Amino acid sequence: MPHHKTGSEYKVYPTYDFACPFVDSIEGITHALRSSEYHDRNAQYYRIQEDMELREKCICMSSKVNGWDDPRFPNVQGIVRRSLKVEALIQFILEQYKGAGEKVTRFTRSIWIDRADAESISVDEEVTLMDWGNAIVKIDKDLDGNLVLTRVLHLEGSVKTTELKLTWLPQIDEMLEEDKNFLDVLNPCTEKETAALGDPKMRNLKRGDVLQLERKGYHSLNVPYLRLSKPIVLFLINPRWQAAGWVKVRTSSRIFGFRM
Repeated sequence: MPHHKTGSEYKVYPTYDFACPFVDSIEGITHALRSSEYHDRNAQYYRIQEDMELREKCICMSSKVNGWDDPRFPNVQGIVRRSLKVEALIQFILEQYKGAGEKVTRFTRSIWIDRADAESISVDEEVTLMDWGNAIVKIDKDLDGNLVLTRVLHLEGSVKTTELKLTWLPQIDEMLEEDKNFLDVLNPCTEKETAALGDPKMRNLKRGDVLQLERKGYHSLNVPYLRLSKPIVLFLINPRWQAAGWVKVRTSSRIFGFRM
């Protein structure tokens, strides 16, 4: 079966491990941020750089999250560890599916498109603006040499006749400013641990069990009881956007010791 972009021009395609050093070099990456599961393949990464005479770069290993099921991840495994029931997730997906097909689109005289898309458009080419229709594009440059594209709507045109199908955004005041620092909107504290005491019967809990600590909210069990020196770990089910809350429970012959 021919490749969807290059057809039958090439007979083999690179693996992920082989492609990454090339892509990082071509795109000018100076520091490749890789999670700890790639540690064993770092030597291979550097060897490919050296053998292929690619621009060297630094690999920074990251362990700020603990695996793909870290509850701070916005993926299914992460939110399941935050005590989302699979049945509730299925119900949510079905509700979204039933409500699919409708959205509010704002049309403006000026729009934003990806720079790579803008540079790929030919003079007087007819393109398709997704969720809008076709347009014929006129190309010019401003005094600073930046591309200036003028579109002439051709809504009666057929989507089947255009090669480029472009996503776009309306140019409005509410758009994120270019000098906006995304670090200003990041949560500065994603994990918090607190010590606490609990009933010894909590050693009977199983991973995924949900319980209410009176006056302390609802929690789910992430790490069950193993031995006296090993704490159990509860995760705070917080309905508000706050740092993740952990409860680490150390056991003794009488009581449990928590750290959250």
